[in-house]
Amino acid sequence: MIFSTDLKRRLCQPMKQETFWFYFFGCVVGLGSFGLWEPVLRWWWFGSLPKTELLKTIVTASYSYFVAVAATALVDIQLKLDLEKPTKVVLSICGVIAFGCAVLVAFGPSPERSMYPAIFGTILSLFLWWIANGENPDLADKPISQEAAMGGNPKEELPGDLSDFRGS
Repeated sequence: MIFSTDLKRRLCQPMKQETFWFYFFGCVVGLGSFGLWEPVLRWWWFGSLPKTELLKTIVTASYSYFVAVAATALVDIQLKLDLEKPTKVVLSICGVIAFGCAVLVAFGPSPERSMYPAIFGTILSLFLWWIANGENPDLADKPISQEAAMGGNPKEELPGDLSDFRGS
């Protein structure tokens, strides 16, 4: 079975975590893919990149981006001791496919034909990152105690001692 319970849990658990979504879209997709945004901005906003060079530049930047994301996700996956072996195997195969996409993009005959493996490799690498970090406690929302707004339970005895206090 390709989707083991371990893989399903790692895929679904972050769905309701706002911190995870913010980190995924804000950092991994937004800031991490700056190399993809930069040529678009140079072409559209500043006009300093000819339209004929735009696709080639984006394709080149895409395989630099998705290889880095896939490689860090795969290292993360291999270092996790709690992952089931079938999950590691499936994700490793996905990693090999992502690197195959990078080879197709890097040595493709034209930017137009290299765009499809670049898109597929990017989506696959983001999937690998998601699975690798799906149970990362640093990216999970922390529950807030209902007593936090009050400073704690008002009926509890406060710690400390006032025996040395001398009033005026």
